[in-house]
Amino acid sequence: MRERPTTRLPEPHEQQPAVAEKLTVALEPLDRSVLVRRAVDIFPAGYLTIISIIQGVALSVLLAETVPLVIDGGRGTAAVVATFAQALLAFVTIVVVAYEYLWFTTLMRWVPTFRDTVVPLLLGVGEIVPAFLMERWTAWWVVMTIFIGLGGGAYLNTITRLRRELFAGDDQIRRRISGLLWQLVGQCAAGVLLGVATWQVVRAWPGSAAVVTTIGATALAMLIGGWMVFVSERVLNEVFERHGIQRRPLRPTWEHTGWMPRN
Repeated sequence: MRERPTTRLPEPHEQQPAVAEKLTVALEPLDRSVLVRRAVDIFPAGYLTIISIIQGVALSVLLAETVPLVIDGGRGTAAVVATFAQALLAFVTIVVVAYEYLWFTTLMRWVPTFRDTVVPLLLGVGEIVPAFLMERWTAWWVVMTIFIGLGGGAYLNTITRLRRELFAGDDQIRRRISGLLWQLVGQCAAGVLLGVATWQVVRAWPGSAAVVTTIGATALAMLIGGWMVFVSERVLNEVFERHGIQRRPLRPTWEHTGWMPRN
């Protein structure tokens, strides 16, 4: 008696993917369109990844170095207050650096170069080192002043990249952004002058170092965290409004929350 032929289903490991052709090592061969897309994608992702890592390290070091000094009962009130002022300035610089990189990677993108790697790393060094020098007043002011100068250099680096093509030929927006960046450079220069002056005073009168540091650090925190953010927000609002985008509501709205405040 003749046996019927049986049909054997292939095992899972024997099945072949149903594709038109097998993929090779070159998953995405490089051409002009691919290169442009990769550059556009990597610019904000690379910048913000580097900045996020640096800011996280800087904040961790700042907390680790500041808390023991604050809770140390052997230090005088003036020294503790000065430490608070130093920590405030350091925290403000961390926030402002992250904020500035966030908005400029939103508005501008170009082909990354070596400078785009070095500049944020130098800023990171300038943010981290002062946290290790909290009790060394003179050295702290030297390093903090250098950091503010590096911030001005970072703004100058961005200015050198401004082209009309970055703004679809809208020269008015380019001029507004350029004017903003020059204002920020000027504020960094003012911060450097203030830092140098405070450093010289601390060096000349070490007995008053804590009080002078409190005044100088507070003034710089107001300059960097207040005025820099204010002028940046003003120009950014203008740029977004020119494109028909409102960055924030003009007045509080509650409809989307399902809750209405009582009169």
